[in-house]
Amino acid sequence: MKKYMNIAKLGLMLMMLIGGVSFANAQEENPEKVSIDPVTIAAGDEKELTINYESSVERSGFQMNILLPEGLSFVKQEGVDEDEEPITFYATKGSALRTTHAFDVTYKSDKELLIIVYHLDLKLLKSPGSLPSFKVKADESLADASQIVLKDVKFNGGQYFDVNV
Repeated sequence: MKKYMNIAKLGLMLMMLIGGVSFANAQEENPEKVSIDPVTIAAGDEKELTINYESSVERSGFQMNILLPEGLSFVKQEGVDEDEEPITFYATKGSALRTTHAFDVTYKSDKELLIIVYHLDLKLLKSPGSLPSFKVKADESLADASQIVLKDVKFNGGQYFDVNV
């Protein structure tokens, strides 16, 4: 029994390695256009921002870090889930995502969110459309020429593995 468990663990490790290579290879083509429309915001105000998306290549998921400049912070939002349970969230799904896409948001700090989107059945993102939307709040330290940075943006293709057997 222990022998089969070790083989299963090895198989899982290989799948994770190949999946990581698939994500890395998808980024090399770079046909995606990802942007945030320019926005003006005064100190004390809140604005909802949307990340726009367009691609000529079919994609089923992505991951990205959103980094805010000094003077902006993410706004915590409150709501209820399908079971009417209270929830806290920092971002919402955009129009490029299907309702069945898994949408995971990790709040790292007032200045950084990690967003991972995937679909177990490999349903494709809709293009053109929007990825996540999120609210920010400005304070007095916001510089006139501040910029939101999208870091480590990676898309995967319409498959998990790009392996020739």
